[in-house]
Amino acid sequence: MEVLFPLSVVRKLPHLEEIKVVCCKLMCGIIEVDDSGKVELCNLRVLKLRDLPCIKNFLNVGSSPSSSTSHDQVSTQIAFFNGKRVSIPSLESLTLEALPDMQEIWSDESPLGLSNLQSLVVVQCKSLLKVFSFGSLLKLRKLHTLTIKDCVSVQEIFDLDGPSGSGNVATLFELATLELSKMRSLRRIWNKNPHGTMSLHNLKKLVVEDCENLEFMFFPSMIKSLAHLRDLTVSNCKKMEAIIMEEEEVGMEIVETLEFPMLTNLCLKQLESLMCFSHGKGSRETWSQGHVQSRFIALFNREVAFPRLETLEIMSLDNFGFMFLPSSVTSFTQLKELKVWFCEKMKAIIVEEEGLRMETSETLTFPMLTDLHLSNLTSLRCFSHGKYSQEARSQDRVKPHSTALFDGEVAFPSLETLDIVVVDNIENIWNNQVAADSFHNLKSLYVCHCHKLVNLVPSHILGRLSSLERLEAKNCGSLVVVFELQPPNPPDRHPTTCSLLKELILIELPELKCVWDEELHCQVIFQCLRSISVSRCKSLTSLFPASIANDLIQLEDLKIDECGIANSWRMKKA
Repeated sequence: MEVLFPLSVVRKLPHLEEIKVVCCKLMCGIIEVDDSGKVELCNLRVLKLRDLPCIKNFLNVGSSPSSSTSHDQVSTQIAFFNGKRVSIPSLESLTLEALPDMQEIWSDESPLGLSNLQSLVVVQCKSLLKVFSFGSLLKLRKLHTLTIKDCVSVQEIFDLDGPSGSGNVATLFELATLELSKMRSLRRIWNKNPHGTMSLHNLKKLVVEDCENLEFMFFPSMIKSLAHLRDLTVSNCKKMEAIIMEEEEVGMEIVETLEFPMLTNLCLKQLESLMCFSHGKGSRETWSQGHVQSRFIALFNREVAFPRLETLEIMSLDNFGFMFLPSSVTSFTQLKELKVWFCEKMKAIIVEEEGLRMETSETLTFPMLTDLHLSNLTSLRCFSHGKYSQEARSQDRVKPHSTALFDGEVAFPSLETLDIVVVDNIENIWNNQVAADSFHNLKSLYVCHCHKLVNLVPSHILGRLSSLERLEAKNCGSLVVVFELQPPNPPDRHPTTCSLLKELILIELPELKCVWDEELHCQVIFQCLRSISVSRCKSLTSLFPASIANDLIQLEDLKIDECGIANSWRMKKA
């Protein structure tokens, strides 16, 4: 079938509300018309066209054009919808997928009727050159969702070149979700600075993925119009150099902090060329040198603030040695979840501000942080690289004052979940100067593939872990003891406290010699422990000291597999 309807049939369907045409390999048009025919689909609300390899236009003209209509016919050959001949005033949802010959969706002069369009999805239209012209933007007053995927020829989404001096502003009042994916030719989302021309006041979610030629996201002057943006994801954009990029020809400096007042979730992944979040006044000098000392660059500086950010995920950003400056930490007071993965050059999460000689004189705090995940950070040596290590940094290396991940420079009063995976440069998780208001709410600790780690819970931190319910350690080649409770001097006889630990999992720890110290009963009892699983710990010869075994009154599940245990625990009921 080459055509869905002849014009005569369409005119007999005045109440038609939905058209879906899928997988029609020979279809050349949806409606067949003659030279003078005009199509009106007054009640059509949903139009979905998918996998139509031969279609170029919505209308299929049945006879050769006369001289009076030749101009219209030329226009039809370019724009999928010939606006002078097609009217769909009630259209709310439009999906165009796998239409390989479509070059343009609509023309500027089109009276197609876009004022009610709420959702536009365009996927796998390989010949499409542009999505919106300035003229069409002026009509999209109700567009709520825009999704463009795998359109390999599109170089820009919004063409903002309109009539000079027109005074028109293309305000997409309702646009709340914008998703761009697999756009390998996309160089800019907008072809010029939209400030004063286009506004996105209601945009809440923006996702940009697999756009390998896109170099930046926003101009500084745009940020104020993104007042309601809540979710921002930028992933796998190989040439992305900055999220916010100053206009070179304008040379405008960022004279005040750029703020994303409502941004709640921020995800930056696999951006191999990213040099900073905001390329403004603070980074111009570095860039002008023609090279980047990437190991001294912090991802976030004082140019940008995120007062409501709750979730931050960073993955595979290989040009950064650090994430935060001390002065920028105060911008993340609402942060609840922080994930940092596969950043090979990341040496510390926080670094002292070089050049300002600013010491971390007060404890930095993440007051709301509940979940912290650090994974595959092979260069990470500490969480905060501050005042104690300035001399080492001046010698072009990072050697923190201790081999511990956490010290007294940063506090985590609300932290509940801590995951540490493939962090090979730490010997201890905590040193003996941990901030006073930290780790009291920690419920879950997971440590995996940390091959220099020698212990998990030293005596000085045990009292803080009063809420710990689950502890799991896997594949840590140097781990000798889990609870290292022998202090340098004879322990004081403090009142015994009760641990809430319910589950203990130990897997493939070849050097593990003991789990608990003999003196543990003087400090804490584990009467809540219900499940213990120990496997492939070949050096472990004894599991429980007698003083511990007597306290395990709630133990329900005990699994020991492939361990060197000669005598684990003798009791009547295992």
